[in-house]
Amino acid sequence: MTILLAGQAKAAGFALAEQGAAASGNASAHTASKDSPDLAYFNPALLALSPGFRAQLGASFLFSSLEHDGEALTKTESPPGTPPTLKLSYIHDFEAFRAGMSIYAGVPFGSGVTWPNTWPGRFEITSIQLRVWELNLNPVVQTRVADVELSLGGGPRLLASTVGLTRKIDAVENEGEVELAGEASGVAWQANGAVTWKGVTLGAHYRSPKDLNFEGSADFRDVPPELSGRAQDQNVSTMLGLPSRLAIGVSWRHQNHEFMLDVERFGWSSFETFGINFENPDTPDVLEPRLWQDTWSFRGGYHLRLLEERLSTRAGFAWDPSPAPAATLSPTLPDADRVSGTLGAGWKFGSGVSTDIAFGATLLLEREPTNPNAIPGKIRGSIPFVAVGVSYEL
Repeated sequence: MTILLAGQAKAAGFALAEQGAAASGNASAHTASKDSPDLAYFNPALLALSPGFRAQLGASFLFSSLEHDGEALTKTESPPGTPPTLKLSYIHDFEAFRAGMSIYAGVPFGSGVTWPNTWPGRFEITSIQLRVWELNLNPVVQTRVADVELSLGGGPRLLASTVGLTRKIDAVENEGEVELAGEASGVAWQANGAVTWKGVTLGAHYRSPKDLNFEGSADFRDVPPELSGRAQDQNVSTMLGLPSRLAIGVSWRHQNHEFMLDVERFGWSSFETFGINFENPDTPDVLEPRLWQDTWSFRGGYHLRLLEERLSTRAGFAWDPSPAPAATLSPTLPDADRVSGTLGAGWKFGSGVSTDIAFGATLLLEREPTNPNAIPGKIRGSIPFVAVGVSYEL
């Protein structure tokens, strides 16, 4: 039993790249896009370049579809995922420098998948939901040296997570079921900065790793008498390590054209093993190898402003390799290398109000596990999405 799944995660592993409609239109290549309404997540330091108040509310609708092609072709029955985001910031101009605060609330990590109750891998997994909520507070400051603008920021990240997992139990003559649920919380940190010179911006954003210690319960149902001594309702615990994230980006703006490129490193190698500890000593604990690897992903975007910059049109492309080796891959963790294409648009209404929309799709390239303990078969999938956002500037 494991609590992690790629499912609706749009970035490899269980990271969620969709953190705002404007950024999603550029495949989330916004670490150095200084005019983005989504900077409170991607690089708060750049907010210090523009004094005033900003607020942005958005949501992404992810339509995950995974397939396992083994002894039979099985498709997931997962409902759409809808991670929301809220971003607030205020920057004051002190003449010699600018300073202020940004706030981000959203779901940077999450996954969800539901397989049919009768599929061949039901004794491994039938459904899972993972959500990691984050509230971060990020003070920022900006100064100018000749033609160069420098900005820095950083602050705490408050984390709260819930998880739920269901799988069938093979009792030969009948099938039981176990449902696990848990909660965890923690505090991590982030640091960010940017350098802007004329039309070129360099940006960087680091988010620290964090181990979340889950405490929860196991609920066993329809268990036959011969298993009742081991399969009893009880408390359980486990640990989930959130990876570090380092994003480095560059953007170049010329007249109405802006080009963006991000390189992103996730520290997935901390996820070496997974274990579940059961309170009852008669219930065997779980310890499984994962051996995930650090990954480098690449994101590129193009932004064209029209009609006196009231209309924005966007496009993006991303390559995001899987951290999971084939030797530990299974339908419980059906991750794969991902290719994404996105389009987006935005409109400024005046009086500080603007709206953005983006849509696109991520393809999970076909993989076949070499894990001898996994259900044999190939794994592939796709995740179409739509993201919307409304912003206000004062």
